[in-house]
Amino acid sequence: MNFSLHKMDKKGIFFTLVTVIMLTIFIITVSISQFQRDDSIVTRVSTMESFLSSLDKDLERRTYIFGIRAVLSMESEILSRLSYINNFDSVVEELFFNASINGKFMNISDGITYNDTLKEVNFFARKFNVIVKLDHKNITMYQNDPWHVVVNWTVNLTMEDIGNLARWEKTESYVVKFSIENFEDTIYVVGTNGSYTNVIKKTPYEGNYVSGSDVINFSKHVNNSYYTNFSNAAPSFLDRIQGNIGANSPYGIESFVNLLFLSQQGISTKDKTAVDHIYFSISNPSARKLQGMPSWFKIDNEDNREERYNTQGVPNG
Repeated sequence: MNFSLHKMDKKGIFFTLVTVIMLTIFIITVSISQFQRDDSIVTRVSTMESFLSSLDKDLERRTYIFGIRAVLSMESEILSRLSYINNFDSVVEELFFNASINGKFMNISDGITYNDTLKEVNFFARKFNVIVKLDHKNITMYQNDPWHVVVNWTVNLTMEDIGNLARWEKTESYVVKFSIENFEDTIYVVGTNGSYTNVIKKTPYEGNYVSGSDVINFSKHVNNSYYTNFSNAAPSFLDRIQGNIGANSPYGIESFVNLLFLSQQGISTKDKTAVDHIYFSISNPSARKLQGMPSWFKIDNEDNREERYNTQGVPNG
């Protein structure tokens, strides 16, 4: 009797051990599976975060390209119609959505519109098994210094995994700026009926125009129609695109019109100050010639312009 009980105790212990071992294996297997799943999720989220970072850089790049092409499109339209851009903010929006100005398709802006961006973004997003939505809020172009244009595109961005594993939502503003140098000055284009233009180049003679009665540097500045910032006394680059040539912007720039170049193009010249935004306007303030400067050159003293260029001590020419 005791022997039978002893055998039964041994069998019970054996089956208990087997059960414990099987449960342990099961728990370890589940734990490993969960660990692998957690590790897979971490890897997936990390991949999506990397894609989102690349996406931000790409949208910033496309915003930059859009800004440059928008200005080129506007300048092309100004040359075509010989009139300035009206409703500037609306034109920026139209170019962004339709690559057009007042319904006229602008080939320069093709491929960089909102829809173009959305298609390209999702073409690459599909390779990562994600869906990207870009809910446009607004796009603006403005200046906060004399030598650059700022583009600000604000958008609600949503990115989600096709398997609903993860989702990002954020409102992002892509703010970029580009230089106005090497763009054409539309005041010259419209002012000469498309016969002459001037490319914006920042003067190398800032602060060193005149020394005593030596006007050599100033003469080079004038002859090359270089530009300088004249705050609150001249129109900005974007003012010029809109034909606001009487504006006195804190980001105002100005050059001197080379009347000799105009004459060589068969363009009749005016006997008035050579300051570009005044020369191409109906305004005609008193102006004088300067000794040592070209015979066609005159400068006015509006807004203490002679002090700005340090010419007040130069005798009359």
